[in-house]
Amino acid sequence: MTSPTDLVLARLEGVKGSRPKWVAKHPCYDDNRPSLGVTERVDGSVWLHSFNPAYDTDQVLRALGLEMRDLFPHEDRPQTGTWRPGPDGEGESIVAAYDYVDRDGTPLFRVCRTANKSFPVRAFNPDGTLGKWGLPKDAKRVLYRLPAVLDAVKRGATVWIAEGEKDVHALERAGVVATCNPGGAGGKGSKKWDRSFSEDLRGANVVIVGDKDEAGVEHVRMLVSELRGFVRAMNVVEAKTGKDAHDHLQHHGLEDFVRRKDLEPERGLVLETFGEDFHYVEPRFLWKPYLPVGKCVLLDADGGTGKTTFGAVLAACLSNGAGPNGEAVKPTRTLYLHRGEDTSEEIETIYRANHGKVGWLSYYRGKDLVFDEAGCARLEEAIVDEKIGLVVVDSLFYFCSGLIDDISSAIQALKVVERLTEIAQRTGATFVNLRHTVKGQTDRQASNIGMGSAQFRNSHRGQLVMRWHPDRENHAGLVVVNDEKGSLLVERGEHFCFKRIGREVQFVQGIENPFADGMAVAAKPKRGRAPVSRSACLDAVEAMLRDAPNGYVLQFEARTRIEDLGYGAKSLYDAVAQLGAKQITVTKRGRAYKAWSLDPFAGDVVEADDHSHVYRGGD
Repeated sequence: MTSPTDLVLARLEGVKGSRPKWVAKHPCYDDNRPSLGVTERVDGSVWLHSFNPAYDTDQVLRALGLEMRDLFPHEDRPQTGTWRPGPDGEGESIVAAYDYVDRDGTPLFRVCRTANKSFPVRAFNPDGTLGKWGLPKDAKRVLYRLPAVLDAVKRGATVWIAEGEKDVHALERAGVVATCNPGGAGGKGSKKWDRSFSEDLRGANVVIVGDKDEAGVEHVRMLVSELRGFVRAMNVVEAKTGKDAHDHLQHHGLEDFVRRKDLEPERGLVLETFGEDFHYVEPRFLWKPYLPVGKCVLLDADGGTGKTTFGAVLAACLSNGAGPNGEAVKPTRTLYLHRGEDTSEEIETIYRANHGKVGWLSYYRGKDLVFDEAGCARLEEAIVDEKIGLVVVDSLFYFCSGLIDDISSAIQALKVVERLTEIAQRTGATFVNLRHTVKGQTDRQASNIGMGSAQFRNSHRGQLVMRWHPDRENHAGLVVVNDEKGSLLVERGEHFCFKRIGREVQFVQGIENPFADGMAVAAKPKRGRAPVSRSACLDAVEAMLRDAPNGYVLQFEARTRIEDLGYGAKSLYDAVAQLGAKQITVTKRGRAYKAWSLDPFAGDVVEADDHSHVYRGGD
């Protein structure tokens, strides 16, 4: 049989040189000076190299009318010498050798076959010589005939996967691209198949040829498991005559292999039907109908409306076996996951001020939790171990850091919410996931004002939307909560209202829903303009100044806090001007800072180490 070297050289012109290196005229263009290098490797394969201009191997092969597999020998290459398996063992004669090369053709290691069917291995040294027997632990492992395999995947050709190198050569003689993993057959957990092998076959059409013995069947099952999700299509066959591909092809053709559908991946969908014994699903609730058991609920809130306060008060009510509206419920333990400016002690202060039961509200002390697979596994363990019934996530985006590059991407958002939904279903816990509403004015439906992809809303059972009551004169400080989304078995609940008075929260009854017909308006339209709602930034700034512990907020602190909500400095200064906040000077340890206060009588402040004092006009 013609060797790969002889096949290539016969199709070139102007060949000069001698084994193992030649130069020739390039077949891709008129070549006055030889610019194609041809090198015969130790395994009998050929390496083609274009000097200038550069052409890749595929282009050169097409010009020669050859394929990638033509660069490799298809017969077992005889090898002289012996291999001694141990210090006291007798030498075994080596009858064949198979060289494994990297994607660029660099020899990595040689697998030998002895007369007794042992398969000793030797790695190549950097200079191309063979090293000692055995493969170093850090040696790179690759598929046999890797360059030809990568070329076939690129061209969309089928790749045949056999159990050993002898079978690969037999398949190549039959006219197909074939490969195998080093080390032969191995079942699940044998570590003979590396994930990089699956990556090299990603998107390929593969045919697995299994040996007809127990080890061969286990090897096929391992390959099917490892390749699922990587390859486009996968068929499994076995020999019609004999044990393996080599035996079969001595008497039959490729089309005569026997199909093993029982070893192939399941096709189609796994379907389910219900019989006469079907039982209706009756939803259960922590707080009906707003918090169904085993579901995720989204809480969208305008800046400053007090979503963290509401989360703490909700935990307090449930710990005492009551919903915020006074309805009797099962006493529930809460896990509060939070990041940002509020500390666990501050949240606990609001929880205790609203009569939360001691020890029924827990917090995560670390800062490394994100909702990836590992983080969700830890979260589920905590829910089960601590018998948690409610999980408040404040806010959802904090725990998606590094998982979502674009919060408007439905695909990225879905992965995170799916994990939380699965945890809720398995544990029976209810999740309340907090997020901000979009910045500034909007004329969109209230249910669509949450930041990020609509997939966040679509993936949750329900959606509560918290907004300031638009009538500030008669309902100052009143927050309205709408249930904006029902589900298949759960109807939307009635709106409810609450107001914070000091550290306590009062739920207010009998207030008509100002958002029943869509977005409420701040004033009548002027000069044909569409109705607009009050700026969410204005609400946030007002709440920040109103709740300031010392009666003022330093300007640099205000900018930091408002930027965390997604607003710019201009929006902050516009809001301060609309609120009529007074600018004062605060002196701390000899340094003066600018600050704002809603107190019209506020004067400059000198803050000592042990106290602060706001000086009013006339003091």
